[in-house]
Amino acid sequence: MGPYLVILFRCYPNPYQLVEHVETAAEALAVALNETGAIHGPRMEQVTGRSARELQQELGGLVYRNPEGAWETADSYLSGDVRAKLATARAAAVLDPAYQRNVAGLEAVQPPDLQPGEIEARLGSSWLPASDSRDFRGRVTRRQCEQRAGRLCRSDRYLDGRGRERPARERQQHHHVWDSAVLGFRPDRADAQRADAHRL
Repeated sequence: MGPYLVILFRCYPNPYQLVEHVETAAEALAVALNETGAIHGPRMEQVTGRSARELQQELGGLVYRNPEGAWETADSYLSGDVRAKLATARAAAVLDPAYQRNVAGLEAVQPPDLQPGEIEARLGSSWLPASDSRDFRGRVTRRQCEQRAGRLCRSDRYLDGRGRERPARERQQHHHVWDSAVLGFRPDRADAQRADAHRL
């Protein structure tokens, strides 16, 4: 193995270089997220030499203070269950006007309400109460039974074994063909079959 190929098979770790100074609040935010995974105020103050208030003013809409917790990035705070977050922000804004910016930010990302035609309710869905499914099936079944009962009152219609509506004249043909197939009886050979039975 040549001396230059060694770098392809060995690990040469590059130690992390601690950031000592940045110019903007956005850069300080990136440093804090990279090192701690969260908005770390003391670390951001350290690398910029500014106060927390100055950093907050410069960051603006990049960060939001969650009424239920600490500071969050806009990507995190303005996502997820934004309807529940909006309700919480409105309640907090009544006590502290500073949360009005949270309300404004969350209102801008609210999803539109679904129209009735866009909602699909499948029987057996986890969010659909079992009682509603049972009541719906009962109403549909009862309506179908009433409709079928009304059709059966007509002498010129009947329902076959598969629940399909048929003319009454087909019923006689259907039973005649079925009886002939099962019993081996044919009307055109009735006399011959009776004669054979007597000879036996």
